[in-house]
Amino acid sequence: MDKNFEPLTDKEKVAVSAQKKFDKDEGVAIVPVPDDIVLEVPPHSLGKPALFWEYRNAQGQLIFCVCRFLTADRKEDRPMTYRQFKDGSRRWYWKSVDVPRPLYGLDRLASRPDAPVIICEGEKATDAATKLFPDYVAVTSPNGAGSPQCADWTPLRDREVVIWPDQDDEGRKYASDVAQL
Repeated sequence: MDKNFEPLTDKEKVAVSAQKKFDKDEGVAIVPVPDDIVLEVPPHSLGKPALFWEYRNAQGQLIFCVCRFLTADRKEDRPMTYRQFKDGSRRWYWKSVDVPRPLYGLDRLASRPDAPVIICEGEKATDAATKLFPDYVAVTSPNGAGSPQCADWTPLRDREVVIWPDQDDEGRKYASDVAQL
């Protein structure tokens, strides 16, 4: 062993790890997804998604998708975007769009500017509310109760809004956070 070799300190190891992550090419999201692109779910270690939601802009163009995986003991949602990478390639990749993220149901919201709005906790509840309350436009933020602060709530400005949370502590916190946002 070289006597001049000194092992990395813990702080240096953290810096190297962070740099490797920074250097990893995760591409840049192409928003909206071009109309001629086929929606293909890339392989995932969790298997095949059980549910799938398309996030669209006000013009109805695809922005990104969220896939739900059901494991033996839990559900896991993963966003995927169509991205361009440093080598020039383009493909679907397991990563979300940048913050602020669009609301799920934004296309329906834009098509019904005078309809009241129901904000639900999660895409599945939003789809259910769309069927149960046809006079309303149901929307939600990406990642449900996990990060409402990352969503762009400005399309709800000057709209009549009802917040319809899940009936648990997380749902009540989500409703409170959304009301403040």
